[in-house]
Amino acid sequence: DGGIKYVQFFLGDTLLSTKPKEPFTMTYDADLPDGIYELRAVAEDLAKNKAEDNVRLIVGDVTVPVSGADVLQPTFISPTPAQTSLRKDYTVDVAVETPQIGSGDMELLQVVVRSQDTDQEEVLLEISSGKGRYVRPWSSKRPGIFTFHLITQNRNREEKEWEVRTLEVQ
Repeated sequence: DGGIKYVQFFLGDTLLSTKPKEPFTMTYDADLPDGIYELRAVAEDLAKNKAEDNVRLIVGDVTVPVSGADVLQPTFISPTPAQTSLRKDYTVDVAVETPQIGSGDMELLQVVVRSQDTDQEEVLLEISSGKGRYVRPWSSKRPGIFTFHLITQNRNREEKEWEVRTLEVQ
């Protein structure tokens, strides 16, 4: 029998619900900050085959780049400038759009997250070749103020900081 065993619903990489029987629907009320999110449904049948589909959710005042347009400089897509806070343990997708990385003035691109409270930093994303949109989920288990730095490095290892976004985790 090829019946559906379950359907799981995700917001980004966060599991929202698992539905083991029909109807395979879900209602979700969320107080999401402005940003771009991905809602994903994953179904598994009794033969353990999986299929998934997703939809992009745009919440609030968000600038969405035109698909296929030439990007001249790295830029944050999310978090947006309007998104200034996040609840502890919630996940935000940190998204960047990049021109070609891996030659000339842009040998390396990084998104670095710094805690203003502890001076700790982590490299959330590192790209040494390619172009396009890159997304990484991020969350914090503790409150504080965090800055996201979009940085490139040229062939001489000189850094250029393109943008900084700040989130207060409450």
